[in-house]
Amino acid sequence: MKFDNILEYQRIDADLVTIEDAIKNSSERVRVYNYKLKLDEATEMVKRLQAESADVVAQYERIAQKANELVAKITELEGIIGKADDLNEVEYYTKMLSGLIDELSQIERDVNKDMSKADNISFEYKKTWEQGQKATTAYKNARIEYEKLKMERSIEAKPLADELSKLTKVIEPRMLEIYKGLRANKKLPAFVEYQPEDKRCGRCFMDIPSDTQGKLKKAGDYAECPNCHRALYIPD
Repeated sequence: MKFDNILEYQRIDADLVTIEDAIKNSSERVRVYNYKLKLDEATEMVKRLQAESADVVAQYERIAQKANELVAKITELEGIIGKADDLNEVEYYTKMLSGLIDELSQIERDVNKDMSKADNISFEYKKTWEQGQKATTAYKNARIEYEKLKMERSIEAKPLADELSKLTKVIEPRMLEIYKGLRANKKLPAFVEYQPEDKRCGRCFMDIPSDTQGKLKKAGDYAECPNCHRALYIPD
């Protein structure tokens, strides 16, 4: 009969889809996804902390250079003040020295602030690294369980896939093309029996327009439902 092979293909493939859905919706797959998400989050956090740490180091180097320059200027002014005889000159250089010392004190406060920030970064880095290690172990274990499940279900699916392969050779190519297109769009069942007296799609239950009805008059006819795009057929 014209539709026997494609309907048998559809029936067997429905069992295969059930297996595929069981894998896709399995708790093993959910665990893999969740642990991978945690691992990715930890990895991104480590990268961010590394960048922040590099910024702190660069800032510290800039501050250290500036501090050295200030110390050199202070030492120079102290020497000048020690040799100065004029009180106005002493007062002028003393004010300059006071300003430099204040600037150096501010640098010291900035260094302490950066050291505190560096300590926080170090703490967060260690904590995130430990979380990442745990997530890595959990992810690997979850992957093992998921791959085990896929292997078990693949063994179960193998005979079904073999049957489909055999049927592929005897099904009208156009019918198979229609079926695979609808399967890809999750429109299963793809082939739906049509009752001319009902004049409605047997799946989406929408009324079939007259032009499509004209293509579905006798046994063996099939046409696309304008609404859900499934293949409506009249059994032989």
